Amino acid sequence: MLDSHTTHKELEIQLRTKHLQEMKTELNRLTELLKEMGALKIILFGSCAMNTAGRLSDLDIFVIMETDLPFVERLSHFYKILLPSVPTDLILYTPAEFVRNKDNPFIKEILKNGKIMYKKAPHEEGLRWLMQAEADRKGAQALFDAECFHLVCFLA
Repeated sequence: MLDSHTTHKELEIQLRTKHLQEMKTELNRLTELLKEMGALKIILFGSCAMNTAGRLSDLDIFVIMETDLPFVERLSHFYKILLPSVPTDLILYTPAEFVRNKDNPFIKEILKNGKIMYKKAPHEEGLRWLMQAEADRKGAQALFDAECFHLVCFLA
């Protein structure tokens, strides 16, 4: 509660502290949701990553993940799912888009000064590929057994 002795500066500090705590809580929630959705990498950038955030700052989050949605449609789709409770700017690239744009000065800045919130362990990705390869092998074996040789070659 504010009383008559609270100065403008003290009020500003209280509001800033409250806002920063809300952003930290929301960042943790969004990070967990994005991980569950298959994010490969999540980077916090901007004023929050640089520890210069103020009472009017937003969350700036860069995400790399697979999606079939076109670039212009994906943000509205993900905002509807994530429903951020604080102002949030989300940038979402597929791995291929990231590779194509990694020399972009804006992306370089994010990589240089951003704070990595999550990065999928390489062995997890390797395991995923191995599991997919095993599923493909089983599918090829079933096609071979059914004498669908042209399809077996397609899977090879």
